[in-house]
Amino acid sequence: MTVASQRVQIVLYRLQAQEAAVSRAAQRPLDERAHLASAQDRTRSITAEIQMAEDRASHTQNAAERKELDDELPRLRSRLEGFRKDEQNAEAGVSDAENALKREQQQLTSLQDFLDQLDKVLSGLAPQ
Repeated sequence: MTVASQRVQIVLYRLQAQEAAVSRAAQRPLDERAHLASAQDRTRSITAEIQMAEDRASHTQNAAERKELDDELPRLRSRLEGFRKDEQNAEAGVSDAENALKREQQQLTSLQDFLDQLDKVLSGLAPQ
């Protein structure tokens, strides 16, 4: 095997490895978006729960029920803050995953360009 053919084999191996890396990196934004959607659903749900509790608290005539709702609202608001933090983290995860995918795609493009250049050089060396 010549040095040139060994070099081509190495580049092809790197190209295959990079294609696999791009494939893995392409899945991560999908996973992160699903996580974000789940976090957003939890935020919407607890927000609705808080609104209902506030409405009930403002309209109830029963002192015991009013106290129970007044005690529950801080817990609900605390959960909401946690869900909002989860949502922010999920948004950052989506952004990070998309950036990582772009980097992997750029590396793949660079390898493909190099392989194209190598092909042109080798075709110029081939006996006519």
